[in-house]
Amino acid sequence: MDLVPRFDPNHINAIEAFLRAKVLDVGFDGVVLGLSGGLDSTVVVGLAKEVFGPENILAISMPECDSPSCDTDDAKVVAEWAGVDFTVIPIDEMIAAYRSKMDFEPEPMVLGNLKARIRMSVIYSYANQRRRLVLGTSNKSELLVGYFTKYGDGGSDVAPIGDLFKTQVKELAAHIGVPQDIISKPPTAGLVPNQTDEGELGVSYAVLDQMLVGFERDLSDEAIANWVRPGGAIDQTKVTGIRRMVDLARHKRKFPKVPKLQGRTVGWDRRE
Repeated sequence: MDLVPRFDPNHINAIEAFLRAKVLDVGFDGVVLGLSGGLDSTVVVGLAKEVFGPENILAISMPECDSPSCDTDDAKVVAEWAGVDFTVIPIDEMIAAYRSKMDFEPEPMVLGNLKARIRMSVIYSYANQRRRLVLGTSNKSELLVGYFTKYGDGGSDVAPIGDLFKTQVKELAAHIGVPQDIISKPPTAGLVPNQTDEGELGVSYAVLDQMLVGFERDLSDEAIANWVRPGGAIDQTKVTGIRRMVDLARHKRKFPKVPKLQGRTVGWDRRE
């Protein structure tokens, strides 16, 4: 038995209503997002076009020297499928400009985070110029384990698929007609050569999502290890490791910490 609930088609109506409330109802008529050519951003643009109309969506591909060569081509295919405005902005020169002013050579992870933050700064510049909001493309699996860059791809105004696990996003993609080549494409952050999400996480999304649902149901690591068996028993230490990732990523899911000194404090008892 699978711990992860199957995708519910009613989620589409809920997400579209959410987007209308959070974007259209506050006076904006369009959105901007980064289009990587991967599953998550494709699903987000597919949902958004039904709410805002393709003419009110700008999708931006931002390749650099370490980006998989197929990503921009895939992003173009997705943009044509969705019928949205699309532009390609290489960021190699921006990365080089940052690095030229640093007094250290950034480690691979630091450099990868820098790339993600440069991309989000580009997206927000276009959104500001066009008076639009920014759509995030992170799913619930990524948000829980911290598999995103703080103020990079984790920074957005609205995160439409943030409460759907990766396996549910894949089912949603098939439901709305996302091209099969995109659905079957191995997930990757595209920040370093030959990197894949599942290789870096050490588990498949099918297994990871079951662990995450187990955590939500307050199951013990032992119980989850015994439950998650898609082809064999799961090492309990792997479950414990993923739980630790979720705990350590807590700061990435919160508003910056503010010391409470008076009245109603932002991030504490002032609920927006």
